[in-house]
Amino acid sequence: MNSPRSIFHQWLWEPAPLAIFVTIFLVAPILLTIALYLRIGAYSLFCLFFMLIGFGSWITYGIVGKKVRALERELATEENHPVQGLIVNGFIQSPGIILLGENEIALHPIVGDRVTVSLDEIESFRERNYFNGSLLIFKTGFRLRVPNHKRLGFAIPKSQAGPFRLALWEAQKENQGKR
Repeated sequence: MNSPRSIFHQWLWEPAPLAIFVTIFLVAPILLTIALYLRIGAYSLFCLFFMLIGFGSWITYGIVGKKVRALERELATEENHPVQGLIVNGFIQSPGIILLGENEIALHPIVGDRVTVSLDEIESFRERNYFNGSLLIFKTGFRLRVPNHKRLGFAIPKSQAGPFRLALWEAQKENQGKR
């Protein structure tokens, strides 16, 4: 369960969770329709409309996953390790790639502008389980307090949060010592 490749540490746009999610929304309506057909007849065919949720999710998250993986391949180098995550910049919440550099954190969303924050600029941070109104299960959210950004944060899998937590904690400690 603590493995970074565990299904619990993956995002919904990655292939394994997406396959499970889509299978549930494709198989469950078919089984429900068959079970109800004997009871209510042709009206049970309305259950098949739930398959549209499965198809819509498959298309939407499939496209998002393709964009995130392409961005990850583009940003991967010897020095850094890109981490897939959810980024909030202002009112835009977008999947993307988070890079932890020696003195900065770079947020690369698939929608919106890229943001690079120097660790020296971060006044404080909060670790959250709720992120922008939704519960983060098996994920860790970080809300950054930076002077020139109103809302800035990112969420990453718990298995990959350690280096980010340490870097943010050290930066916060140094910045509070300067005041």
